[in-house]
Amino acid sequence: MPIQLTLNTIIHFMAAITSMMIAIILWWYPNLVEGQKKSKQVLSMAFLSLFVWHILYFLNNTTSSPFDFSLFDVFIVFAVSIFMPLNYLYFNTLAKASTLNMQHAVHAALPIGIFLIALYQYFLPSLWIAEFILISLHVQMGIYWVMEVNLIQKLRNISKKGFIHINVHWLRWTVVYLVIQTMLFIPFFIFQIFGFYKTFSLESITIEAICGLFLSISLFLRPFLLFGIKDISHKELPSKIKTNPFTYPQTMVGKPKNINEDIIEIYMNSYHPYLKKDCTPALLAKELGISIDQLNNYLKRKNGLKFQDYVNLKRIQYSQNIIKEKAYHDMTMDLLAKESGFIDRHSFISSFKKHTGYNPSDYIKHFF
Repeated sequence: MPIQLTLNTIIHFMAAITSMMIAIILWWYPNLVEGQKKSKQVLSMAFLSLFVWHILYFLNNTTSSPFDFSLFDVFIVFAVSIFMPLNYLYFNTLAKASTLNMQHAVHAALPIGIFLIALYQYFLPSLWIAEFILISLHVQMGIYWVMEVNLIQKLRNISKKGFIHINVHWLRWTVVYLVIQTMLFIPFFIFQIFGFYKTFSLESITIEAICGLFLSISLFLRPFLLFGIKDISHKELPSKIKTNPFTYPQTMVGKPKNINEDIIEIYMNSYHPYLKKDCTPALLAKELGISIDQLNNYLKRKNGLKFQDYVNLKRIQYSQNIIKEKAYHDMTMDLLAKESGFIDRHSFISSFKKHTGYNPSDYIKHFF
């Protein structure tokens, strides 16, 4: 049977190959971050559905006489309908550090419903049903895209409150990823509303194939995301910590607060305020609910360090944890510095050598 290659089918084939590569890496490559394996596998299934979508489209449209609505199209519809729900579940399980459960089964209802309608269309073709399927698919994509954006926004808000930490590199990738996703459904509605599909040489299905290709490329450009990311980490405080980590004896109302020094260290190790670039004595004292003098006196008495030296020490200890967990493999020195709260690599290297006696590269070679 002769093969008919067009720009459209070639792009679909490229999207299929890259998405399959991403799916395999996400599923099988060893995970460097505990608790994220299941989330990565959910994203792997999303890219597997992307592969099925594009490879079936390629096969169905490179034959000499494709059917109006073939059995291939039925499974293409299902693959398209399951892609966005799986993406949403990836963000959901990653944010909540959970695995798929029966509560998540509700997200399979709409894809299964659309699949059954497509199956009906295969046996009893109807023009209005075909239109309904197309509109349903793209409306569903739009709905799940809004849900993803809403979830990421909630994560940012929670991160600001200190319950979790979202790294800027993961967040930037997520923004790019969500922007690319809009090309899966917005062109369809623009083409349908304005009738561009009748005259415009670039069809909406071609734009969707390009989008699928770029979604895969976005992960190739951020390889540390493929192998488990350090970007979302939950900050759980021990039960003994109250709303305010300082005591207020009833006999001392109006007098300076007594500092529970052990809880200050727990606070520092749990919330990691030193990772903020603008971490100052005034800002930290405000977060802790004490005066700057109380904070400086505590640091001097406890560690014999000035504020900036104490902050840098905490940052170096944080970077050492990254190195010990071997999450540095896909990081440049600049990225490791920023992950640890430093402005640039030079201040990071200088501080690392001051506190450990080694520069970071020698430290890694010597001990790991």
